[in-house]
Amino acid sequence: MCDVPTALALINTSAALYGYVQQNAMADQQQAGIEEGYALQMRQLEDRYRQINENATDEVSERAREARAELARVRAVGAESGLGGVSQTRAESETQMLRSNDIAIIESNRQNTLKAAQYGGEAARLENTSRIRSINRPSLVGTGLQIAGVGAEYAKQTKDTPSTEAVKAWKDWDRTRKTKGL
Repeated sequence: MCDVPTALALINTSAALYGYVQQNAMADQQQAGIEEGYALQMRQLEDRYRQINENATDEVSERAREARAELARVRAVGAESGLGGVSQTRAESETQMLRSNDIAIIESNRQNTLKAAQYGGEAARLENTSRIRSINRPSLVGTGLQIAGVGAEYAKQTKDTPSTEAVKAWKDWDRTRKTKGL
């Protein structure tokens, strides 16, 4: 069985180590939660990219269908009216040019929307990185200092205090040394 100061030193040292381990485990849990949230945000961003691309593809397909219908209408009007040649070719070319312009606008809108979504993803990454860096992790140095304090307190409590006779003998010896010039 150990004495009281030793028992207290062991308990305090164990408490310091346990506190370090618990705080570290809590910090790990916080980080895991932040990382899980970030992974979810990235999956949502991937879904957003897919939706943007699908919507643009659908718009291009719809515009191409409309252009084919318009071109067929222009050709039918030309055939019915008996007009042909330059006027017919010009009307068909204009229909094709409008279709190309519309498709270019759809593609430009798609690129801009993707870029905006990408900026949102980058902002989410930066925010999560900042959140992870702000997690309070326990300091191993702080824990070491805490344990050192326990050791110092233990040494102070268990240090043998000199007896009165020993102090008196020391003072006598010191006086003798000084008077004899030693």
